[in-house]
Amino acid sequence: MTYKEAYQISIKEYLRTLNIHPVKETNYYGMYHSPLRNDQNASMKVDYNKNLWIDYGMNEGGTTTDLVMKINNCTNVEAVKVLEYYVSGSNSFSFHGNRNIYSPKEKQQSPIIQIQRVTKLTNPALIQYLSERKINHSAAMLHCKEVHYTVNNNHIMQ
Repeated sequence: MTYKEAYQISIKEYLRTLNIHPVKETNYYGMYHSPLRNDQNASMKVDYNKNLWIDYGMNEGGTTTDLVMKINNCTNVEAVKVLEYYVSGSNSFSFHGNRNIYSPKEKQQSPIIQIQRVTKLTNPALIQYLSERKINHSAAMLHCKEVHYTVNNNHIMQ
């Protein structure tokens, strides 16, 4: 996925997959509780026409990739990989998958997501990924869980 393709992914649709929905909405923008901080006043605006966001409480904003970078505390390259994984619907842990690029002009149906089980971290691919990111193993075991779920009846583990 190219950076240009990543920028075209709808912020509104990406937030919806994270179960983040607008508190107030018009045809061209939505006001959200910020996923980046404790926000009681729904002070993050997503402009649907421009596909940009701004968190007025932090005075920061940007593109879809900027938001993914903030939410996941990752680099631009890693954010594009996260978005590629989001778009591909891959059923493996790898961020590489199908190249079904989302076009905001296409009408997409909401994916049906069902959590199957939540366990402690045991998957070698996840543990290796955390190690590659230089995340302390003990801290990860304390704060992270392995989630097995389905998206449109396709099994996924995260």
